[in-house]
Parts: sequence; C-alpha cells; structure tokens
Amino acid sequence: MRKWIPLLIVVAAVAASAFVYPRLPESMPTHWDISGHPNGWSSRFWGAWMMPIFLVALWAFMRVLPAIDPRGSNYAKFGGTFEGIIVSIMLFMFGMHIIVLRAALGYPVAMERVLPVGIGVLFIVIGNLLPRARPNWFVGIRTPWTLSSDRVWEKTHRFGGQVFVGAGILMLLSGLVLAQWAPVALHHHRTVRRQRGGLLVRRMEARTRPRQRASINTLATTIIPTANHVFRAATDDRMAQFRLYTDPTIPIVPELTPAIADWIKRLK
Repeated sequence: MRKWIPLLIVVAAVAASAFVYPRLPESMPTHWDISGHPNGWSSRFWGAWMMPIFLVALWAFMRVLPAIDPRGSNYAKFGGTFEGIIVSIMLFMFGMHIIVLRAALGYPVAMERVLPVGIGVLFIVIGNLLPRARPNWFVGIRTPWTLSSDRVWEKTHRFGGQVFVGAGILMLLSGLVLAQWAPVALHHHRTVRRQRGGLLVRRMEARTRPRQRASINTLATTIIPTANHVFRAATDDRMAQFRLYTDPTIPIVPELTPAIADWIKRLK
C-alpha cells in the first residue's frame, strides 16, 4: 500500500475544514450521548481543526514507530499490513470529522447509527489485518507472552483477528437494526410528547423516615407545557428541533424555574 494515502487523508481533512470554516457557528457539537443527542460542544476553531491536527500527529507518530521500536526490523515483514492499519484508522477519523462538520452546519446526523456502523467496519478491517502482523512493541496485542514468543504472537493474533471481526459484525448489525427501527421510535416519541402535552418532571422518594419499617413512596409531578427533554420549546420542524441540541445560545423555556420551585414545594 502506498505511503502517500495517509498524507492525502490529512490534506482532505484540512481542505474540508478550510472550506466550511466561514460558515461554522461559534460553538459546535463535538460529542454525542448514546442516544445520538449532542452533549458536548467546542469552539469553532477546535471543532474545525482538532481532527486535522490529530491526524497529522497520528501520521507522524506512525512514521517514526519503526525507528524507535526495539523490534523495528520486523516492520519490513508486514509493511503492507502496518500501512493498512494506519489508513483504516485515519479513514475512520476522517469520516467522523466530516460528520461533525455536517452536524455543525445544521444537517441532521443519526450519530447513534453512524458511529456503530463506522466502528464495526473498522473492527472488521483491523481483524482481517491483525493475523498478518509480526512481533513488535507498538502494533497488535502486546503482552509479556506474545512479545517473548513468536508462536504465541501468531496464535494470539489469529484468534484476536477473529474476535475483532466478530465484534465488528455485531457493531455493524446493531447500527443497521437501529437504522431500521429509527422511524418507529421517532413516531413513538412524538406521539408520547403530544399526549403528555409537555415535559414531565418527577421524583420518587422511598423511606422518607429512617425509622419507618414500611417504605413510603411520595410522587411529585410537574408538567412544563411545550418543553422538550432539553428544556427548550418543542417544535415539529426537524431542522429547528435539531438546532435545539446544537446551539447553546437558545434559552430554556421561562416556565422551568417556577415549575421547579412548585415541584419542590409539593415534595414537602
């Protein structure tokens, strides 16, 4: 595999950031929870350039590994595999970079589906490459036993490759299944929100007095009309709804503070 491919990936990441940088918001989502909702933001500079900087650092580090590895002579025996692992990881990171940029520009991104599929493909590719790796101190499954015996290294990486492929297939299927059921889940979410008429805040307290033998449950419920689960005004417009997660400058609903105060009073 040609060594210029990682450099081409770096150039593509830099070009993508430079192309969209003037249109990026001052604050952009760079982290999502397990449900695919943004829960972490970065400044425009770091959101646009963090991944290209990381790709450059990764590429440079991988280039010096054979020189600093005590078993550096073995890299010549699996040079194509080594380059394949580098390219696979860098392509995955580049794909994530493009998705982050799209999300910052306001395009809807189903991260809860895209990420498992991407990781699954990466695991499958690496799993097929692992058995070809030769003993070294940086790439592969490195334990005192694999590093001290070439035979143990070979058997471990043959089995480890199968595990990686199996895990990748499971991750890939999980992403595809989520993609298939996403419309049903979205319809159910909208139906529940309309039936409840707003955000439902509740708390269950058990055993209110330590000396009581029986457990006493106290339920306090407060309904905040028109609010969704990020405390912003709910809307049926898909793009407007997406901006509620990506734009931290959008204020919360004004009814939140008095609703919390009323809820606390009724807990007493």
